[in-house]
Amino acid sequence: MKLNEYVKYDAIDIARLIAKKEVSPFEVLEAAIEKIEKLNPTLNAVICTHYDLAKKQIETSDKSAPLYGVVILLKDSLHEIENTCSTMGSRLLKNYISKETSTFVKRLLDAGCIVLGKTNVPEFALMGTTEPKLFGPTRNPFNSAYSPGGSSGGSAASVASGMVSVATGNDGGGSIRIPASMCGLFGFKPSRYFTPMGSEFFDAWMGLVVNHVLTKTVRDSAFFLDVEYGFDGPIYCQKPVESFFKELDKPLKPLKIALNTNSYLGNVDSQIIEVTYKVAKTLEDLGHTVEETQPQLDFARLYDTYIDAMFIETSFLLDYLENKLHRKITINDVEPSTYILAKIGDSLHSKLNVYIKHFWDQTAYLMRGFFEQYDIYMTPTLANPHIKLGSLLPSSFEELALKTISSVNLSSYIKPIIKKIAFKQLSVFPFTQLANQTGLPAMSIPAGISSQNIPLGVQFMSSYANDHILFKLAKQLEDTPVWFRQIKE
Repeated sequence: MKLNEYVKYDAIDIARLIAKKEVSPFEVLEAAIEKIEKLNPTLNAVICTHYDLAKKQIETSDKSAPLYGVVILLKDSLHEIENTCSTMGSRLLKNYISKETSTFVKRLLDAGCIVLGKTNVPEFALMGTTEPKLFGPTRNPFNSAYSPGGSSGGSAASVASGMVSVATGNDGGGSIRIPASMCGLFGFKPSRYFTPMGSEFFDAWMGLVVNHVLTKTVRDSAFFLDVEYGFDGPIYCQKPVESFFKELDKPLKPLKIALNTNSYLGNVDSQIIEVTYKVAKTLEDLGHTVEETQPQLDFARLYDTYIDAMFIETSFLLDYLENKLHRKITINDVEPSTYILAKIGDSLHSKLNVYIKHFWDQTAYLMRGFFEQYDIYMTPTLANPHIKLGSLLPSSFEELALKTISSVNLSSYIKPIIKKIAFKQLSVFPFTQLANQTGLPAMSIPAGISSQNIPLGVQFMSSYANDHILFKLAKQLEDTPVWFRQIKE
């Protein structure tokens, strides 16, 4: 398969070509490998490759499986394959080899997907930019001086550049939607408990995290959710429709859409606002009603509790890894910012996590009332897509200060300063966390490109288990000129 042909196909196209024997899975694999070897030295999206394993998978996979021969890359966070690397972007795990294959990945393999390797992530997927010290920064395929977002930044860059048609991601605060927006992709966060999380973390990060994929097309995302569907923990949610993919062909009734372009945390880039209104006009032309309003929520507490959850969960994660690795973790094992997050978490009151979850559940209840009035809540995906590499990272001076503070155990005193830094970072991504905190489905559609050549996304949320409505709305928009299309060669 020629490279110029390979990059124009989505996963469903590739699977159909293979099924019709118009192309062999080995030809697809070689095209993907050629693309990775050509582009990855610049983009740094892929941090380890499994080419031999991929060839073996082609030979041993069920050739009648619906996605047989579709090559994918896995985010190096929670998406494990037995006997392969699993670093989570941290020096602490740079030599760690997975002991089992996660349920999420098993379902993709059972569907016929062929895994080529792992994609880059910020350490422990904690940031909205992909710049771990272990592997270095991933670059945006549209402008190499800028970030592709995070934490699924390596996956987004690999799909946007044409290395693969699909790559996996997970979303705990926007980690699929943020990089999808910044790389011109479709990024979908399913409803909580719709996809498996694995035996180690059934309800990861207080229920914030959901697994899915980043794709070029809406139909790929819907098809993959059909493949992935079904939580593997103690909770099971009835699938709202027979097939998300088949729902795409069904008519969509006119929707009542609430539109908000204001951020509680500061200014929103004018180019993003312009693109969002352009999409809103298209929606009205399609017969939907758009009204400027927003849910009446305590956004200050929502952001504050989100940051507190990061402290608590990072603390838990390092404790968990100490038990798993049978040794004490020091500041030299992880990045200073990660270590200080954990130390602050150590100092917090034991009841705080219960308070946080209770507040988020209250907010979910308020959102249920909001969605009795409106079908969809529409916002920009980001407040500012122009994240130059290094701009969100601690400076050398700040890192030295963090190390010093940690060494003398002053973590609890530094909490207000760290929160101030965290709020500054969240001001770039102020719209995405709400869907995670409430467990609701959300998506980012590609809707334009900025003057700095960074794609711009528009976000949509809906009520719980209304994932199929979001997919249908996205498909409707995908068939209009407002949908941004550009394949990076």
